[in-house]
Amino acid sequence: MCGDAAAESDSSGSDATNADSGESVRDASGFVDSDSPGVVGVDAEAGAPTADGASCAATVPPMPNAMYLSNPAPTLMSTSNGFVLHKELNAFPNYGSKDNAADVLYDGQVGAWTFPIPSMNIRSATVVASMIADDHAPTPIGDASAAPAVGYSFLVWSAPCVYDGVQLPHGSPAAATFINWVQVSEPANLASGSTYTLTISNTSMTANSGDWIAIDWIELHVVTQ
Repeated sequence: MCGDAAAESDSSGSDATNADSGESVRDASGFVDSDSPGVVGVDAEAGAPTADGASCAATVPPMPNAMYLSNPAPTLMSTSNGFVLHKELNAFPNYGSKDNAADVLYDGQVGAWTFPIPSMNIRSATVVASMIADDHAPTPIGDASAAPAVGYSFLVWSAPCVYDGVQLPHGSPAAATFINWVQVSEPANLASGSTYTLTISNTSMTANSGDWIAIDWIELHVVTQ
C-alpha cells in the first residue's frame, strides 16, 4: 500500500537512526575495500543530471534531525583518473534499488552524510545522490522552481555551497523497490585528508506531514590526475 514510510516499517525510528549494515569489511583507513566479499561494485562512469547550481551561496547547513538516517562507511573504488566513494544508505527497509533500503526525509527533516577524504592530490570532485519522492501518488509533485517552491522540494549543501534541488518524480512501483530513482549531482569542494559532509533538507510544502523524499545512495566522484 502507499502509506507513509513509518507505517510500512517493521522497526521503530530509534532503531533505524544512524543504522549501519555492519557486514562490510573496513581497512585501517576507515574505508571498505570494494573487492571484499559481499561488497557490490559501483559504476563510476554513470552519468547524472546536474541540479540548479549556477550560483553558489555559502551558508551554514541545518543540523540533521531525520528519523531514518544512516551513515555507513563508504566503499572505495579506483577509476582511470581517480576514485569513487560510495555510501549505500539503509535506514529504512524498503524502496532501495540494490538492497531494498534507503534513507528517508519527511517534510521539514534534514539528513547529513560524511566522507573521510584520503590524503592525496585532488583536482576536482562531484557528489551524486540517487533520490526520489514518495509513492503518495495523490499528492501533487508541484513545482520546485516556483518561489516559494510548492509541492516536493529540497536543498543540497555541498560544502560550502547550497543548491536548489531538481524536481523529483513519485517512486514507482508503489510500496516496493523503486525503479525510477533520479541521480542529482553537484560540485564538491574537497580538501585532502579532511572530512566532507553532504547535507540535504526536505523543504517540501505538501498538505500531508507524512510525505517524504528518499536517498538510495550517495557517491563522491574524485579526479586526482
